[in-house]
Amino acid sequence: MTRYQKIWAVGVAVYILSFFVPAMGGTRESGGAPGYSCAWYAFVLPLRGFDGYFQSEHLEYFSLLVSGWINPVFIAAAVLALSRKLGRLFVVLRAALVVMIPFCWVVYYKEESYPREGHFLWILGMLLVLFSQRRTKLSEARPHPA
Repeated sequence: MTRYQKIWAVGVAVYILSFFVPAMGGTRESGGAPGYSCAWYAFVLPLRGFDGYFQSEHLEYFSLLVSGWINPVFIAAAVLALSRKLGRLFVVLRAALVVMIPFCWVVYYKEESYPREGHFLWILGMLLVLFSQRRTKLSEARPHPA
């Protein structure tokens, strides 16, 4: 197992662990919502449509919609990180994920809550996976002519 594969594996382990510790505080008296709950609601709640919960909160709706798609996009990128093929797609997904993460913070702000250790583990795990590969530039991800 190469050094890069070990970093990838540690990143995946940290990412999975993040779902079982509190990721959001200030929402319940019990100490906060676990990561799996945050991930589920971020993915499902926007699918119900704009009416109802969001009322006229366009920014919160859009931020939660983007936040909900981070995990599916990350899983696709994590699989691509192991592959030598589709390097350009991996680089694009990696950049998109880095841009998507701050949308979670908008949701925290709008919900008058705050990130907890699970949120930071989640980000750390994703960054370890996304940047575990030697290939870091889009130009390096291009196929070389034979």
